[in-house]
Parts: sequence; C-alpha cells; structure tokens
Amino acid sequence: VLPGASAVLTGLLLSGLPTGQFAFLGFPPRRGKERRLWLEDFKDIPLTLIFYEAPHRLVEFLQDLLAVYGPRWAALVREISKQYEEVERGTLADLVQLYNQKAPRGEYVVVVEGGGREQPPTPSITEAVAQVKRLVAEGLEPSRVIKKVSKEFGLSRREVYNNYHQSINRDDAE
Repeated sequence: VLPGASAVLTGLLLSGLPTGQFAFLGFPPRRGKERRLWLEDFKDIPLTLIFYEAPHRLVEFLQDLLAVYGPRWAALVREISKQYEEVERGTLADLVQLYNQKAPRGEYVVVVEGGGREQPPTPSITEAVAQVKRLVAEGLEPSRVIKKVSKEFGLSRREVYNNYHQSINRDDAE
C-alpha cells in the first residue's frame, strides 16, 4: 500500500476550519429523515466534521446540516488538485443560498465546524470604547477608528460613537 492524495485531508486543509481534531464520516444516508437522525448523533462533537456528498444530493444535505446544526461555518471543496479546484466557505445558510442558485457539479468534500463549544462572549461596548480610545491616542482619526472598531466588535457604529463621546465628556468633566 502506498500513501497517496487524500481528499479528506486536502479538503480539511483547504477549508480553513480547525485541523487539530476531526472526524471523517463518509457519505451521509441518502434519505432525509434518516440523514437528519444520523446528523443528530454528531451534533455536539467538538471536532471538525468531514463528509463526502454527491452533487445531486448536495443542496438537501446542506439544508439538513443547517436544520440540525444551525449557523455553523462550513466549506465545500471539489475538484481537489485539478485545474478547476473550487473552495466555497461560509455559514451553512450562506452555502444553502449559494447552491440554490448555482448547480452543484462533481463530488464534494463537505467540512463543517464542530459543535459543543461555548460561543465566545459578546464583546461589550466598554471594551469597544476602550479600543477606540487607545487607537485615537495613537493619533488615528476618530471617525475611521469608530467605523473599524464597530465592525470588529459587531456593534453598531452609532452605539460606539455615542458611547465614545459620552466617555470623552465624562473624562473632560473629571
């Protein structure tokens, strides 16, 4: 037996998802209800999950992944090491939407973010304002910094702006 190219490992590396621990689950069951029950068994495993899927079942499989796993990150890889190699990355919802508009072609390696992990804490407005203050103190323009920080922290620009200026006014009053 000689080692050769492995679509599983290459797909995992191209996915951009964590590579430290993973589970290769092969082709999922063909029927919807059976497939969803099967997916439930792996829902809370904190490993990157790797599947194979045929083009004519890809959209249904993605819809089932979304229904069972929710908004996880995923990647679809096809034509590995060929001229038309293609990697699509996004949330499962993004990929369902994409492949509802674009006909799947070829066999796919489907790589999905593992479950069972706690979601990272949502950054607070206090942390965002502190970041704005640090960057403004370094001489950067406040409006650009607020735009950048609000995007980084997933907060509204107006909220960061208002809290930053309230903080500045409090600092001036003291």
